[in-house]
Amino acid sequence: MIDALHAEPFTDVDEWRDAPVRHRYVHGGFRGTELLFSIYFPPNERYGGRFFQPLQAVSDSENTAPMAMYQASGVDFAAASGAYLVESNQGSRNMFGGDYRANAAVARYSRALAAEMYGKHRYGYVYGGSGGAFKTLGCVENTQGVWDGSLPFVHGSPLAIPNVFTVQAHAMRILWNKFPQIVDAIDPGGSGDMYAGPTRPSRSCRRLAASRSRR
Repeated sequence: MIDALHAEPFTDVDEWRDAPVRHRYVHGGFRGTELLFSIYFPPNERYGGRFFQPLQAVSDSENTAPMAMYQASGVDFAAASGAYLVESNQGSRNMFGGDYRANAAVARYSRALAAEMYGKHRYGYVYGGSGGAFKTLGCVENTQGVWDGSLPFVHGSPLAIPNVFTVQAHAMRILWNKFPQIVDAIDPGGSGDMYAGPTRPSRSCRRLAASRSRR
């Protein structure tokens, strides 16, 4: 079902690019709205009949894929997986705006463009972490037939801020300039003793820092 609010898509850029991998880049939006999008299509021989639509925690930009915070938001990851990549500003130039209707409109339009280019059946997947996880849930709970699968991950909880961010800040305060020593100790060829020389209050903080360095 077409959303009446997003009934007039347009494109203002349609060109082939070579970085980070060969792809057709299509940029555009929807008239009468703030919704803008970027779609990255791999060459036909690399297309496996699917698309990925990662959702960032904040809105306002349709150009985050080239500088993706995590690999699964990247153009090269999608192409290597036989997929084209879909992203948008999620319907708003305000970082806290946007909604599922905008994300669904871009997904639907991308299917139309892909049908013209590839002529193959397409499976669509939407996913996001943290605030993007809640947006992913909003997408799949309020639409039908837009995506074939979803993956919300590490969504926040009422305990997330006091039990995670403040603990990390405390570790940084206690250890300050000791982090390189910890990394060196647990890296291959290191001493293997990340507790060498710490004061008692910093031992638990070193465990936290070591666990973060392994990620």
